[in-house]
Amino acid sequence: MTHFLGKHKLKAFVPAHLTEITGVIRYVPKDLSNEDIYKSITCDAEVISVKRFMRKVDGKLTPLGTNAVTFAATALPQHAYIQMFRYPVHIYIPPLLQCYKCLKFNHSAKVCRGSQMCSSCSGQHSYKECDVEKIVCINCQGGHLASLGTVQ
Repeated sequence: MTHFLGKHKLKAFVPAHLTEITGVIRYVPKDLSNEDIYKSITCDAEVISVKRFMRKVDGKLTPLGTNAVTFAATALPQHAYIQMFRYPVHIYIPPLLQCYKCLKFNHSAKVCRGSQMCSSCSGQHSYKECDVEKIVCINCQGGHLASLGTVQ
């Protein structure tokens, strides 16, 4: 297979979503760094990475007790141990990606091929140029803004 790939200048790889899974561990002490957690975590699966969730408070990032942990596995372990404490591992649901140009989902404006759409009235213009009073969602035609988290 290596000969074939080299001959045709191809590279083979296994997509990460087939070999990795991310879970959430909550209530981890905030004074532990990502590196501290990574070094001390033990469970049934190999840990690939640890990332603590952060929140902006008064313009400064503050750590939360919630951490995303990526495992080299196809199924989540039920629990993990950090400094001898047992933590249940929950399913990680990534945030929904919405394009701010066309207002559709699962891509960003950087790679968008769609037209600029208004998040207020669904017209082909920027929301900054909108003078229409009736709000219409471009995705479901409901009476709310099309941008995430802004239901009226």
